[in-house]
Amino acid sequence: MSESNTPSGSIVAAAMAESEATDSLKRRIRFRNLLALDKLRLLKAAGPILSENQRWMGMAMLAASVTRIDEWIAPFPTSERHIEMLVSKLGDEGLEAVADGLMTDKLKEAIAFAAAQEAREAGVQPTTTTAAA
Repeated sequence: MSESNTPSGSIVAAAMAESEATDSLKRRIRFRNLLALDKLRLLKAAGPILSENQRWMGMAMLAASVTRIDEWIAPFPTSERHIEMLVSKLGDEGLEAVADGLMTDKLKEAIAFAAAQEAREAGVQPTTTTAAA
């Protein structure tokens, strides 16, 4: 029995599956979800100070999830400088495409629900369109 035919092998294969998005610069960007070990290695690459900066780490995680930009193979970052190089290479356009690609339907629903809840708590009534009488 091959490892990919086992339950754990199927889970790992699904987690390692790559997706592709095209950014506004028409670059084809391949990416994947980071595994726990990837995240641990990224924290090590960022170092103790930057790993505490949530915004910095958010961009670093997006960049680290990229495996290819067009024909260029993106190696997993191993240092702060390497993370910055990936972010620079992706730019806002590439990071946005990866973020959109990683956004799952469940996450989109959760964000919409949270926004509606926040609006209700703030006393804002949802807008509805009604026909004029």
